[in-house]
Amino acid sequence: MRPRVWACRPISDIEVCKDGRLIRSPYETTNDFHQEFTTRLILGATTCAVTPTLMILAYIQRRRAVRLELPNWRDGVGLTAMFIVFALWLIETARWAAIEARGEFTGFLSPSWIEVETLLPAFYAYPALPLALALKGVPRLQVIAAWFFLAVFYRTFWYA
Repeated sequence: MRPRVWACRPISDIEVCKDGRLIRSPYETTNDFHQEFTTRLILGATTCAVTPTLMILAYIQRRRAVRLELPNWRDGVGLTAMFIVFALWLIETARWAAIEARGEFTGFLSPSWIEVETLLPAFYAYPALPLALALKGVPRLQVIAAWFFLAVFYRTFWYA
C-alpha cells in the first residue's frame, strides 16, 4: 500500500488540503491563546486575593482561640509557616506587578539572577506546609488552604 500524500495549496496564511482540511498558520493568533490567557488572569487574580485573606483570618483566629492552647514552640512554628506563605505571596505579587509594569520580568537584582529569583521561592514554600501542621483547628486549615492557593498563584506564571 502506498503512503497517502496530501496535496495542499496555500491561500494567504491558510493552507487547504485536498480532503478539505484547513491548516492554520503557526503565526496566527488563535482563540485558544486568548482563552488560556483569560483563564490564567482570572485564576491569578483570584488566588492573589484569597491567599492574604486566608492568612489574615488564620492569624486573627490563632490570636483569639488557639494561641493559649498551644505550647510556645508549636505557636512559633505555626507563625513561621504563616510568615513564609505571606512573604512568598508578597514576592509573587511584586513579580506580577513588575511584569505588568514592564511587559516582561527581568528580575529584581539583574537579568542574570532571574533563575534564582524565580526558583528559590519554590524551595522556601515546601517547608511551610509541614510547619503549618503545628497549628490547631481552623487556623491550620486556613494556612494549608492558603499554601495551596499560593502554589496555584505561583504556577499561573509557568508557561510550557
